[in-house]
Amino acid sequence: MKRKKLFSYFSLAIVIATSMIIYSCQKEQTVIDKSENQTGQSFKDAQLEKRIIVFRDKIDLIRKNPSLKSGTDPMEVDSAVWFFEATSNLTYGDASTTSDEYIIDSSFIDVPLTNGEILWLDVQIAYDQIIDSLSAHYDEISAGEKQLVAADISLVETTQDNATFKVTSCFGMGPVDGGVYSNFGVDDFWKWGASWMNDGGYCDGPNYGTQLDSDAAEEIEFKINGRKAVPVGNYYYTDISILFINAYYGDDGISLDDIYCNDCSILNPNDNIPNDNMYDYLVFRSYSVYPNHHDCLSPSEMNFYLDGMEDIIYTNAYQWYPFELDDKVFISIDIVGTAI
Repeated sequence: MKRKKLFSYFSLAIVIATSMIIYSCQKEQTVIDKSENQTGQSFKDAQLEKRIIVFRDKIDLIRKNPSLKSGTDPMEVDSAVWFFEATSNLTYGDASTTSDEYIIDSSFIDVPLTNGEILWLDVQIAYDQIIDSLSAHYDEISAGEKQLVAADISLVETTQDNATFKVTSCFGMGPVDGGVYSNFGVDDFWKWGASWMNDGGYCDGPNYGTQLDSDAAEEIEFKINGRKAVPVGNYYYTDISILFINAYYGDDGISLDDIYCNDCSILNPNDNIPNDNMYDYLVFRSYSVYPNHHDCLSPSEMNFYLDGMEDIIYTNAYQWYPFELDDKVFISIDIVGTAI
């Protein structure tokens, strides 16, 4: 399920956006249902996919024959992380899924280490645990139409005899609403945040007090996710990266896969009046010690922050992390509106 955090309210209130943006390389499958061959895939991608399938076949072999001698062969932890992620995406993910709503969930698994590496028998057990975790995430989603778009497997920490992995899933739900392709209209006054406790909704205009289960952050998120480009055909993701932006910390709240950016900025370069809580940042942030503190966004603000987030996704992020995001495409964004 999408996790929402409840913060305490203090005398100095800051209304902020916390955004999680997912990027990845995309690969075209050469084999669909083990029978249909695909054309147009690069030789490099085809060779890469063969390695993933060999890994998956060995997992299946060890699962059926746990006493095999190869079960005691070691694998480096970093290699295991890459194959866990690539194999789960090749087998279950669909990069061509279109949706305006994505559910992000995560869980953790522990894997024993032997001399700092993972024995193949434990690799097989860990992979099955990852798939079980993804299945549990799937089962928690009540929507009838849902599809795994991407799975991110990351190493959290290691000790002398144990490794902890984080399993993050991104599921798309249902078809895209045609309204995502248009800008916000004259009646789109939305409260920032609070939809997770059914206290969001329209905050002004003729629709005031309705749709409490949505808010400005969610509505901007729907449009960004719904109108992104997706590949046509049978594609899956590999080498997934997650970009976090926490507007509470301003320019110091930007990180990609735990790599913090020292020269990044979410400030609005065209803002004429700094610190007035009006268009100061490309993402919404309102601080009570400054004038115009508010949590009800006008249609103009809704469109500004929609454009601002898309600028960050498609331009700024690639300038901030040119090497890490090279050859990677945007998958989805999760925007959480909070007041602290």
